[in-house]
Amino acid sequence: MIKKRCHFSVIFESLWHFWAGLLMLIFTELDTLVQLVKEEGIDGVIIVLAEGGIYIVLGILVIVAFMLGVPFLRWRKTWITLDENLIIVERNTLKKVKNTIAIEKISTINTERSLFQRMVGTSRIKIDTNTATTATETDVSIVFKKKEAEEFRRLVLEKIKNPAVSTVSTTDQEKVREAEQDENGRQVMHIALDLDEVPKDVTVFHYSTGKLLSHCFYSMPILSLLITLAGVGGCVWFSMKFGFMELINFIFEGAFAAVLVFLGAAWNLVKQYITYHGFTAYRYQGEIRLKYGLLKQRSFNLPVNKITNLSVSQPLLSRIFKRYHAEIVTVGVGNDEAETSNLTLSLSEAEFRHQMAVLLPEYMGDVDFVDLEREKKESTVVRLAKLAIWALVLALTAMTLIDFGGLPAKFVWIGAGGLLLLIGCMFVLSHFAAGYRLGNKYAAFSTGLLTRTVSVCAYEKMQNIDFNVHPLAKKYGMISGVVFMLNNAIAIPYVEEQVAWMIFDKMMKKVNDET
Repeated sequence: MIKKRCHFSVIFESLWHFWAGLLMLIFTELDTLVQLVKEEGIDGVIIVLAEGGIYIVLGILVIVAFMLGVPFLRWRKTWITLDENLIIVERNTLKKVKNTIAIEKISTINTERSLFQRMVGTSRIKIDTNTATTATETDVSIVFKKKEAEEFRRLVLEKIKNPAVSTVSTTDQEKVREAEQDENGRQVMHIALDLDEVPKDVTVFHYSTGKLLSHCFYSMPILSLLITLAGVGGCVWFSMKFGFMELINFIFEGAFAAVLVFLGAAWNLVKQYITYHGFTAYRYQGEIRLKYGLLKQRSFNLPVNKITNLSVSQPLLSRIFKRYHAEIVTVGVGNDEAETSNLTLSLSEAEFRHQMAVLLPEYMGDVDFVDLEREKKESTVVRLAKLAIWALVLALTAMTLIDFGGLPAKFVWIGAGGLLLLIGCMFVLSHFAAGYRLGNKYAAFSTGLLTRTVSVCAYEKMQNIDFNVHPLAKKYGMISGVVFMLNNAIAIPYVEEQVAWMIFDKMMKKVNDET
């Protein structure tokens, strides 16, 4: 049994907003204090404290003590225990909490290192279980010294594969080994490898700076790209015509707001680069292993059998240039805003097929993400009926605003017409993006507007299916619906009734086979 606390740096890590604000306050008032000492000397400082300044200082000290005391007490009273088949996180403060997780229920155990953690030599372990109730949040998040975190994760991974592995702590130089038997009953030993220890006989996909910048471009929102190009082009033209210094003066005198808009658009490009810097992916011993990140380094060990579904995405620029990138949908990845589950970055079709054939051949051999069945043409009739309803609602709203709100009729009708045109465009885009393909073990469903997403999921992973029967769709023998997975939902476009029930039958067959 292993029992330990988190590293004490977690006390300061959880309060970085407070410390940043306190440092800003100190630097803000530092000039005033220095000036007071120069003019009045130490006696002036004593007078200020005597006139009430001492209470401000004491108040700040009390707040600091409280902000330190509470996390310190929580850290001191919290223990993480790795028992034979359990991980127990127990907190004995005023509110006693005990979180017990069975090893067999663990879906993923990943690590990440922020800039602060890399400075102090720690690493955060994030453990997620394969349950729907906590699918969108991390079950356990703990911080250890880097070597201790690697050893802890290695032990848990080994126990997931082989429950008989002892939890006796190993030395920093030793490797935990997994005992297996081949078909002849002979014992075979495998080293539990980290992401940094890539086997020589394993195909590793590491993305160069050029590939990374290519992904940043193809996955960039079209509006952000247009704003960025317009900003860069405008600055180049202005500096060539009037000079660079005039450009600087123009920005600070009247175009500062426009610069902020430009920087916000360009940030999408920079953010992608920072997030996926050093992106590496490979498959080993039934796991997908990923590593990426510049400021915050993230490492993932994702068991293939825990993957909920595969998502192949094409933002607008990718659709134009026929590029693809894949994301894994699984419990334990994507709980944080900056945490992504990309299996590949943006690639051409040939490159994409090659990498997917190595990383996830199960999902690529049964259904084709490109050659999909299109929606029936009659689905446009259903969308036109919905558009007519929207037109009626907008017309009634416009007349109400004109008659009772006193708004100018011209602008109200232009606004209503523009909104109706936008809704119509969305219906058209959704029709052209929709499609499906059914295989023996997997189904693929395509949806989207400007971004087209193909979701590939196994029938055995489907939790539930809801069918929506529109009156007009029923007339033409069509059904749409939603497939509910463990931690997400996938839209089913308009398909023929027999196709919809075929999906349901395949799902139920898998359920019956398991029971």
